[in-house]
Amino acid sequence: GKVQHPLVTELLSPAPNPFNPSTTIRLAVEKAASARVEIFSLIGQRVAFLLDETVSPGYHNLVWDGRDRSGRPVAAGSYLVRAQIGGEVFIRRVTLLK
Repeated sequence: GKVQHPLVTELLSPAPNPFNPSTTIRLAVEKAASARVEIFSLIGQRVAFLLDETVSPGYHNLVWDGRDRSGRPVAAGSYLVRAQIGGEVFIRRVTLLK
């Protein structure tokens, strides 16, 4: 059969990107770890909060619907997805089209 590559902890590229109305953010987790996933503007303001919990090994899908913490749609443009998994921090850029 297929060789299973050991999972490496990482933040995979959000897809679709650019997106409208929503994008899926995928985490690959090697071993159980605390994970926080947040969306920031390019000037560093926290826009949305997607996850703050201990995650099991494997792949985890989070959907961001382009809304802020109050449920309001954010402006079109680029944002940073910041994932802290265990002691590692990963950042990916994502762009919302209107």
